[in-house]
Amino acid sequence: MPTTGSAAVIFSVTNSSDLATAVTGFNTVTSSVAKNIAVRDLAAELAAMTTAKAAAEAALAKAVADAATAAAKATADAATAKATADAEIVTLKAEVATLKANAVTAKVASDKALADAQAAAKAELDSVKAANAKAIADIKTAYNDLIKSIKKAYPKAKLPAPLK
Repeated sequence: MPTTGSAAVIFSVTNSSDLATAVTGFNTVTSSVAKNIAVRDLAAELAAMTTAKAAAEAALAKAVADAATAAAKATADAATAKATADAEIVTLKAEVATLKANAVTAKVASDKALADAQAAAKAELDSVKAANAKAIADIKTAYNDLIKSIKKAYPKAKLPAPLK
């Protein structure tokens, strides 16, 4: 029998009691039948399908391995990115702490400078007020002395009253 193509198959029945029903695929009861049937090479088809299955399994295994490699790389990249971000956070927190400390130091220095400036301004203002008061008192004394000396020299002159 050939492995591909078609083959003629002949059935013969010698015992008439076996002819009670039609042979499957034939319309009438007959004692001898010839029929051409298609022949396939099942062994070759099985080998081809086995090869295709092995290729598909190899492709699947490669895809799974590639996915695992990509997942491992993504995990490593994510871990690296997280470590970098964590280090950056630590650095930024240290910078913030330094800036806060510098701000506190600057505030203390600013408050001291303001208090010193206010004290100096108050002391200078008090000094100027005292100098002005003394100058006014000296002017009044000098004016009053002048009025007295003019009255002594000119007792009849009409002069303004002495300052108080």
